[in-house]
Amino acid sequence: LVCQNIVLNEIMASNRMTVTDEDGDYPDWIELYNAGAGQINLSGFGLSDDTLNTQKWVLANVTIDPGEYLVIFASDKDRYGDTLHTNFKISASGETILLSDTGGTVIDRIDLPALNSDISYARINDGSLPWLLQQPTPREANTGAGFQGYADTVTASQQAGFYSSSVSVELSAGESRVFYTLDGSDPDTNSTEYSLPISITQTSVLKAFSIKENYLPGPVVHHPYFIDENTDLPVISLSADPYNLFDPDSGIYTNFTMDWERPAHVEFFEDDKSPGFSENCGIEIYGSQ
Repeated sequence: LVCQNIVLNEIMASNRMTVTDEDGDYPDWIELYNAGAGQINLSGFGLSDDTLNTQKWVLANVTIDPGEYLVIFASDKDRYGDTLHTNFKISASGETILLSDTGGTVIDRIDLPALNSDISYARINDGSLPWLLQQPTPREANTGAGFQGYADTVTASQQAGFYSSSVSVELSAGESRVFYTLDGSDPDTNSTEYSLPISITQTSVLKAFSIKENYLPGPVVHHPYFIDENTDLPVISLSADPYNLFDPDSGIYTNFTMDWERPAHVEFFEDDKSPGFSENCGIEIYGSQ
């Protein structure tokens, strides 16, 4: 059948900086690919993350030429036009994504594993099996270069929290190399590479991640250390890369009229300063003047 030439080709469940939509946001996205020899109209095809509702979001009058790609943002914005947005988002912890024909019959399905930010799950080559963790290539040919998994997650010798004086922190990540920052910025391979214990003498957020050959980068870990800070109240620690807050072009404070969301990390400490919860999150400017 002609409709079976349309396949799920690449999916990103946590888009931190790979590609923006028309609003400047970074939503999840799904890439479809036409593996056939003729143009296909997708009107009536469905995308879903619910096996009981295969046509949760239905495409309108849009076509894909042979060998071409269509990126659809899974943003929950439910929007049609030059840029398409589904009425659901994708869980980075893993879930099922379905593609159905006009009658609601599933013609392609993928069970996503847990995915880190800016890593896609994609076919090894366009339209071909198997699926692999890959560097993202939205609207372009898949790389065909898969990874063996993720680098080892960084662990710290001292847990995040409150300390009466400076603290020495050792980082480890198996055989992986570790890079870290203390200025709030997200670490990359241009950041300081860990070699010796880190002396933290003032309140700081330690961010670190790991790399390993033939593996995808490990997740960024966040450890806020409060040095000689006194309060009887519970404490919320909210950290974000200053670029996402104050950059003239991309910061949400310098562009506060834009409906943008940026990644952040939040931790809660009880009134006795014992740890409560620690989660990645999104932040945006809300309100009026």
